[in-house]
Amino acid sequence: MRPLKLVLSAFGPYAGRTEIDLDRLGSSGLYLITGDTGAGKTTVFDAIVFALYGEASINSRDAAMFRSKYAEPDTPTEVELVFEYSGKTYRVKRNPDYERPKSRGSGTTKEAAGAELILPDGRVITKKREVTNAVTEIIGIDRDQFTSIAMIAQGDFMKLLLASTEERKKIFQKLFHTGNYARLQELLKAETSVRSREYERLSDSIKQYMSGIACEKDSELYPQAENARAGELGAEQVLSLLDKLTEKDELSENEYEKETRLIEEKLSLITEQLARLSEQRKAEQSLRSSEKELDEQTRKMTGLKASLDEAAEKLPEVERLTEEAALLAAGERDYDELEELNGEFGVLSEELSLLTQKTSAAKERLEKEKEELDGLKAERGGLENAAAHKAELEAREKELIAGGKAADELKKLYDGYISLIGELEEAHETAVTKGLDYMKKNDEHSGKLRLYMDEQAGILAEGLSEGCPCPVCGSTEHPRAACKSENAPSWQTVEKARKETEKANGEYAAAKERESSLEKSLGERKSTLMTKAGELLLPEDISGLEKALSERADELASEKKKTRAELAVTEKNIKRKALLDKEIPERESGLTELSDSILLDEKSLAEKKALKETTEKRRDELKTKLPFETKTRLLEETERKKSQKKEIEDNYTAAKEEYDGCERRISELRSAINEAKKHLSDIIETDEEEQNALKNELTERKTELAGLIKSVSARLSLNRGIRQNISSGISALSEAEESLKHVKVLSDTANGNLTGREKIMLETFIQMTYFDRITARANLRLMVMSDGQYELKRRVMAGGRSQSGLELDVIDHYNGSERSVNTLSGGESFIASLSLALGLSDEIQSSAGGIRLDTMFVDEGFGTLDSETLDLALKALSGLTEGGKLVGIISHIPELKERIDRQIIVTKDRSGGSRARIVV
Repeated sequence: MRPLKLVLSAFGPYAGRTEIDLDRLGSSGLYLITGDTGAGKTTVFDAIVFALYGEASINSRDAAMFRSKYAEPDTPTEVELVFEYSGKTYRVKRNPDYERPKSRGSGTTKEAAGAELILPDGRVITKKREVTNAVTEIIGIDRDQFTSIAMIAQGDFMKLLLASTEERKKIFQKLFHTGNYARLQELLKAETSVRSREYERLSDSIKQYMSGIACEKDSELYPQAENARAGELGAEQVLSLLDKLTEKDELSENEYEKETRLIEEKLSLITEQLARLSEQRKAEQSLRSSEKELDEQTRKMTGLKASLDEAAEKLPEVERLTEEAALLAAGERDYDELEELNGEFGVLSEELSLLTQKTSAAKERLEKEKEELDGLKAERGGLENAAAHKAELEAREKELIAGGKAADELKKLYDGYISLIGELEEAHETAVTKGLDYMKKNDEHSGKLRLYMDEQAGILAEGLSEGCPCPVCGSTEHPRAACKSENAPSWQTVEKARKETEKANGEYAAAKERESSLEKSLGERKSTLMTKAGELLLPEDISGLEKALSERADELASEKKKTRAELAVTEKNIKRKALLDKEIPERESGLTELSDSILLDEKSLAEKKALKETTEKRRDELKTKLPFETKTRLLEETERKKSQKKEIEDNYTAAKEEYDGCERRISELRSAINEAKKHLSDIIETDEEEQNALKNELTERKTELAGLIKSVSARLSLNRGIRQNISSGISALSEAEESLKHVKVLSDTANGNLTGREKIMLETFIQMTYFDRITARANLRLMVMSDGQYELKRRVMAGGRSQSGLELDVIDHYNGSERSVNTLSGGESFIASLSLALGLSDEIQSSAGGIRLDTMFVDEGFGTLDSETLDLALKALSGLTEGGKLVGIISHIPELKERIDRQIIVTKDRSGGSRARIVV
């Protein structure tokens, strides 16, 4: 992967749009990214990582922090990168989340993060995650691997070199994804634990089954059963014992069941004889009882016959009473008609009274409503011009509102004018203060610069050493070198004073510009204010304007209040007129309806009077022909005759039913006597007491046998189940033991717990392999950078402890010693860590499937090297560029500026922000 062009907008220290044409640097060799500290050199790499993966190059930096603090509010924050991979060109563009001004109104809104990737065939991929996945697939590595391969980052040189085993383990686990091996170790350990618990569970289960073996205490096998329950017998011995116990109990069960069947046969015969004897006694008792009752029923039947004949003689009376009751019932309709006529007569009388009152009241109401209608018509005539008066008042109100708005606008202009005077006074004070501060800082800078220039001889003398030529005279001997005074400032101090002076000058210029701007605005505001005052016929003298505005506001308020009060009264009159326009026609229509109603009521009154006279005449006719005074008396007589009829019929029915019942009972008794005599014809002779005693004795033995059978059956069921469970448990236990053996060997191997072997875990072993490859690759550079003196070597620990294996030593070929890398000096540590980081980068590329990154960055650290070591380091880095690779060194030291021609120079602007330019 080789970047071709990078465009930054409001990103980090780059305030505006900055375009870096990286293609101008060529396709191989070294180039330098240089500039002032904090100008934004490393931001170039941050921007490339953000464009590709949407994240910062280091985890401690959040992508949301990339918004430039120097950017204009409407400048978008985004990065665009054009890169080449495998001969194809890709374009990716991203922006982070950041706050921007709203397009409408005031305030800010959040700009959501976005991403876009344009493929060589023109297809476009959007959405952050999809773009990141596509870039990862194209390049073949993720963000963590890319930052480890493409950037040897400032401050990270020593991390890998001086890290402990645990720290390196975490680094390698992340870069080479060895966490899968650690998870495999844990899974094997967990699986071993699970299978061990299963083996113990099966073993305990078999012991539990053995403890439940059932055996009679008086059995000769009882001692063996006790030993089995205590777990003192082997599994095969227990199975043999269970077979013997089962065989013995099966024989006992068969004997008990055979004896039970014999007892049941004897009990069946005894029960049959006792049942026949009981039936015989019942037949004798039934015969005696039936014969006695038959005699009683025969005598009773003679009396019942006499009663039946007497009731039958009264039956002719029923027909006469039925006819008389029917005649009385036919007269009920006349009583009903009379009652109905009496009700109609009363209703008509009441209706005539109410209708007479209603007609009289309606006539009075008609006269009253005619008078009220005349009054409403007169009121409506007085409201005819209300609408025209309202229009006049509304026009007047609009004029007053317009005048009020104009006065309010003029008051706002006046208040702004007064506020502007205050701002101008504050701006003037600020400009004076900033001017004094600028003069003070300028004097300080001038003084420090003079002191620095006066001390140049002493400053140059500090860098002289015997044998090295003087930069002024060229002499290699320095017998009387100048001395720098104690109060001589450094160039950094002078430069700091210069920047503070420039900053103060900028602040003073800005304050003067604001003061001038406010003076101009104040003059324009006063001119506008006087023009508006003249338009409102107010005094054009600024001193009296505030009082005149207050008086004008009071006048307008009073007029508006008066006008609104009149308008309210007028609106009420308009509403009243509209109500009368609706109410008067309704009243007129109501009078017409009331007159028609009175005519109808008078007609109805005459009709009801005639109907009342007809009803009264028919009522008098009915009263003369009715046999009783009331209908109640008629009904009482009818019910009396019906009651007499029912009594005769009920007496006959009761006598007949009683006679028939007695006759049926005599027939039943005769049948019972014959049946009893039939049962008594075959009499048996036996001793009932002796039979009952034998029955009880056999029943007790049968119950005893049932208990014995139940006990034996329970033991058989229990022991058979135990045997089956133990047999299947032995098989399962054997399988579990074999399974546990295999998994435990794998777990002990992966977790470094094999007896007599090195205690190295699988993940550590894999990481040690990677580490050996990394150190081998690193030594190719370190031998060059150290001129053949140093070589890195992974430390081999005695005993193969599982938590060791990733420690690092260094071999010194000059003296043949081997020691810890912690003993290296600052410069030596730098080249060793740089070599190790380069070796790590090579190994990641190799393990990622041979992916190719044609660009690499090395960030700072070269200031700790002497001239000779720096040459060796650059020689090693130049070796990286062979085969078409471009290496960018991020540094500000002067030696590199002199040795590397191709440069990206990053500078700070005085107004804030940074710029970048390419020099080739």
